[in-house]
Amino acid sequence: MNIGDDFRYWEKRGETYKDLDDVKSTRTAYKIVRVIKNMNLGRGAWILDGGCGRGDITRVVRDNIRHSNVIGVDLSKKMISGAKHKEKYGLKFFDKDFFKFADKFDNFFDLIYMSLFIHHLTDGNDQRALDEAYRAVKDNGYVLIAEALPPSENIFNYYSEIFRIKENRNCYLLQDLFKLIREAGFQTTHYITYKFDIKLKSWLNDNTLSEEKKKLLYLMHTEASSEFKKAYAMDPLPGGDYRLRCKMAVVTGRKS
Repeated sequence: MNIGDDFRYWEKRGETYKDLDDVKSTRTAYKIVRVIKNMNLGRGAWILDGGCGRGDITRVVRDNIRHSNVIGVDLSKKMISGAKHKEKYGLKFFDKDFFKFADKFDNFFDLIYMSLFIHHLTDGNDQRALDEAYRAVKDNGYVLIAEALPPSENIFNYYSEIFRIKENRNCYLLQDLFKLIREAGFQTTHYITYKFDIKLKSWLNDNTLSEEKKKLLYLMHTEASSEFKKAYAMDPLPGGDYRLRCKMAVVTGRKS
């Protein structure tokens, strides 16, 4: 996906993104905060949220990492328009391409974090984002990435096929995230994984998807193997919906 396609996609995707179960929840934000607190960043630390979306995580970080300077950057003007009202809480948001924005800084940030961002950076641009982060953070500064994982490595191929149909994106196992961080030059310092529940129909509430794709993706879940359903702890809900138990990882690296 090139920059123009990516921009158009997120301008449209931003119309329903806020309604996703996981976006409305603060669970990932507080997991990230817990990890950042262990970094013991100094007073006045500069923190960049790459691919900040509507700034929900950005605000939670600013509220809980006191005396820090937190900036959010996102390519989508629609996403940033949803974040701008949070600037009254001491934040600053920019509707900029992450690469062009980060290129202006050398050895500046104490931390760059990216939540559910690099999986959209296809064609090797996920590694490029980590390389940019390495250049833009200070010596002994940090990078943090939060990304979804398949709940079991055994279903990775089917998991990847589902996401290939849904959108143009990367899919990762935990070791893939370690590799991205290390190949950029960081030393992996810490990681956590955790589970969370979403509703299938909420996940499919994506206005970039055709009705045909929504039906196909729904069937790919409901008619999946018993191994897939067990991995996701699929639980039927009223109205033909399902609860899925998903998995996330938060991985950090330090610039030595």
